[in-house]
Amino acid sequence: KNEITRLTTVKALSLIAGSPLKIDLRPILGEGVPILASFLRKNQRALKLGTLSALDILIKNYSDSLTTAMIDAVLDELPPLISESDMHVSQMAISFLTTLAKVYPSSLSKISGSNLNELIGLVRSPLLQGGALSAMLEFFQALVVTGTVSLGYMDLLRMLTGPVYAQSTALTHKQSYYSIAKCVAALTRACPKEGPAVVGQFIQDVKNSRSTDSIRLLALLSLGEVGHHIDLSGQLELKTVILEAFSSSSEEVKSAASYALGSISVGNLPEYLPFVLQEITSQPKRQYLLLHSLKEIISSASVVGL
Repeated sequence: KNEITRLTTVKALSLIAGSPLKIDLRPILGEGVPILASFLRKNQRALKLGTLSALDILIKNYSDSLTTAMIDAVLDELPPLISESDMHVSQMAISFLTTLAKVYPSSLSKISGSNLNELIGLVRSPLLQGGALSAMLEFFQALVVTGTVSLGYMDLLRMLTGPVYAQSTALTHKQSYYSIAKCVAALTRACPKEGPAVVGQFIQDVKNSRSTDSIRLLALLSLGEVGHHIDLSGQLELKTVILEAFSSSSEEVKSAASYALGSISVGNLPEYLPFVLQEITSQPKRQYLLLHSLKEIISSASVVGL
């Protein structure tokens, strides 16, 4: 509780909690966890980061000694920390939620309010990149398999893609579409049975003449991200649909189609690489976009794969 010794004590607690000696901390958790939770609202960045790290270790190593009230006290303090104003603090908060999803899935019904709103808002931020984006993807994969009511695959998919399909709010930054697409792919990898239906819907969205450019952009990027990890060669019309998108009047849609073709190819190189090379040879007008697809294949595929 002493301001001068606070940060040092939190760091010491992290070391003790993570120690292989398995020191029994149960006697102090009842009082200690609410105090740690209160540190998350202090205006001291190092203390917030240290506290999130300590809480993460406590959840992993002392989950059977933590009560619902203790965890709720921490969850109540998290929404202000999930913000684009400090991506590193956000990343640590998201990593804590991922640990919670894996160790204490029953507690996640509590996050469906303000915590989830902040998370979805952060996905749409152009600043969500690197480590924070990776933490977000890992969180969604951990969350979707918990079976929490109202936080299933389709629920989360609607939350992520809803604004684009509502057409009321076009997302300002292209990076937002990439982040949403990566989250869609992360969910689909965690729930592979849902994949074929969702991929089929994205293909229809690209084909549909009534789709806005924003919908086509998101659908193409999502196909690319899903296809990067899951073989989509069974989707027979996929190649045709992507090549037709090369003729779009929107430069962003054409660019997304080029990216999607390259990314999907990584999921099944023997099927798609010869196709891309053949198209480069036979389609001089589309060569620029196809070469970008090839660049995506080369930069994404492992040396072993090629």
